[in-house]
Amino acid sequence: IPASEAIYSLAGASNGGVTRLWAVTADPTTMQTPPQPNQPYSSFRKVSSLDVGQASWTPMMPGLPAGAAVLVVRTSVDDVSTAYIAGQSGAGGANEYVGKWSAATGSWSSVFVTSKLGNNVTSGWVGPGGQVSYCTNVKGLAVDPHAASRVMLTDCFAAHVTQDGGGNWTAAYVDPSQRHAPGTAMSSTQSYSNTGLNDSVAWAIAWTGPQKIFAGFDDITAQRSLDGGQSFS
Repeated sequence: IPASEAIYSLAGASNGGVTRLWAVTADPTTMQTPPQPNQPYSSFRKVSSLDVGQASWTPMMPGLPAGAAVLVVRTSVDDVSTAYIAGQSGAGGANEYVGKWSAATGSWSSVFVTSKLGNNVTSGWVGPGGQVSYCTNVKGLAVDPHAASRVMLTDCFAAHVTQDGGGNWTAAYVDPSQRHAPGTAMSSTQSYSNTGLNDSVAWAIAWTGPQKIFAGFDDITAQRSLDGGQSFS
């Protein structure tokens, strides 16, 4: 790692004799210690990868949109071919960005598409034409330790999940009967019920067992699930 960079986010997986690390680096002169979710996006430098035993890190930037800024990288523990990154893209960080690395293509692809037409998000009250637009400040990204296709993304006030590696996302914070299919019109006056996952900022999410999830929130301290997220207390 060059002296002009420092590791801000680190993840790794091991399988078939390969242990692969992924790192997001930032400008050390502006990096908060310890790392915070509101780290300035302007401090982003690059995404890199290293197989244990190699002498140096390799930049992994193909496919990353021009001007994108990334602050988090996550993997499962046993899939060395897949990684996810999250941050901002677009002019002035106008879009929430989630990228997925494919070893087959050797590049990142955008998998969280929030444009009004052609998006891949089944939404609640957050989205184009809804009560609140998508937040562009990513707060958390988590990958199921043993299923790289299962990912959760949190931001200022919403949580979205994918079960198919980013092909489709679903709002996890609102009753299923009140969700909007991708690309459909939303109402700014519709009432919603939540799913028990309160509409707050989730700072951290961790799996402590096959069905156990622990989540820390901004203003309600913490919630725990013992049934894989079906209910929270």
